[in-house]
Amino acid sequence: MLFSKITHGLGFVCLAWLSFLPANVMGQSVLAEAYLESANAAREASNIGKAARLYSLALTESHGQQHPILTSRALLGAAAVHIELGELNQAEENVRAALALCDSLPTSPRELLIAGLNGMAMIAFHRHDYEQSEACYLKLLNSLDSAEANQILRAIVLNDLALVNIALNNPHQGWKLATQAADIMYEKFGPASPHYAQCLDTLAQTYHAGDQVDVAERLSHAALQIFEDGIGADTPQFGSALLTLGKIQHHQGRHLESVQTTEHAVSLQERHRGAAHPLVIRARHTHATVLHSLPTTTAITSPSDDENLMFDEMYTHAGLNPNELAALREHWNRIPGSERLKQYVDFHAQIAVPDRQGAGVPKAAGGEAAPAETETTADEEALFHSLFGRHKLSKEELKSQREQWDGLTSEQRRAAAKLFHNSVRSRMSPK
Repeated sequence: MLFSKITHGLGFVCLAWLSFLPANVMGQSVLAEAYLESANAAREASNIGKAARLYSLALTESHGQQHPILTSRALLGAAAVHIELGELNQAEENVRAALALCDSLPTSPRELLIAGLNGMAMIAFHRHDYEQSEACYLKLLNSLDSAEANQILRAIVLNDLALVNIALNNPHQGWKLATQAADIMYEKFGPASPHYAQCLDTLAQTYHAGDQVDVAERLSHAALQIFEDGIGADTPQFGSALLTLGKIQHHQGRHLESVQTTEHAVSLQERHRGAAHPLVIRARHTHATVLHSLPTTTAITSPSDDENLMFDEMYTHAGLNPNELAALREHWNRIPGSERLKQYVDFHAQIAVPDRQGAGVPKAAGGEAAPAETETTADEEALFHSLFGRHKLSKEELKSQREQWDGLTSEQRRAAAKLFHNSVRSRMSPK
């Protein structure tokens, strides 16, 4: 992948200029070069363990042959692996060693200096040292001339610098940088490319940070669709963009959707990048934040035994075919307890309506329905026990149902009371 999004930039820079090494250097250490190529391929395939071993072999071979350029490349490749594993101190040590080797040469290879500077920017970002990260990215941008060959790299750096500005609470500056990056990627790869989608996802984050959540959501969905069509939904890039959508949903107050979206994002990120990767740690933190702020009345738990009895009472004898019943059961399992309770109350309210409007109701003068006899309306406490007392709940289960019941409005409970008792009476009366 060409784009980095503070993730693959160091690896990209290490891989991008394999051709810059002089032929005599390549010929002097064929084995080290072979190790490097194999290590880069393993890392691109997300085989981090294999990549780490091969970079170590390349480092040993190149250092033994006293080839500082190849040694620097091996150090930078190993640093990329350490970043993937969340080992930022070791990554920094490797990058600094590579830059020191470059400085010792009569002419420092510009490409390796760029790779080292990019690595330091990434490390600072993952440490939340955003000012340092910004300084590194700005220095990197200033080192790039306007040559056509540098435009894609410029777009990558601009996109990553936009993310840094979002972290620094500068969404407008982030928007300008991400827009420049998007324009370059659009021109180079087209509107259906993952590279362009990466910039759209960053733009979505800038709009989200600027409280323009509707625009952010549209951009986020567009980026996800391009990723899915271009590289598939089972990819770390799709997972990263999915996390953006989850944050936006949370901002919109769509908490349950946000929980599900961020959970999926964490799963994708962790499967492809490993649990220790800094971006995976960030994703888990985001998911935990969403869960922590989830209203207690909408927490999703598996149905209790009593809630399963409610479901059976409502639907088992409703004449549904097995597939319809299974679909309803799946939906029942996915909704929060308060929603299950509301559906149960509504069910008893609704089944009473046909009985109250049946043909046997006496007519008053003028053809209007005679008013029913006035009865004492059950209070909310009596309604609660009428609904749940007959299910033989334990104290703990009754307490849980009480908490959910208290989450309903008083109007909802009072409106259901009379209808509920009418429905019970009508179903128990002899035919």
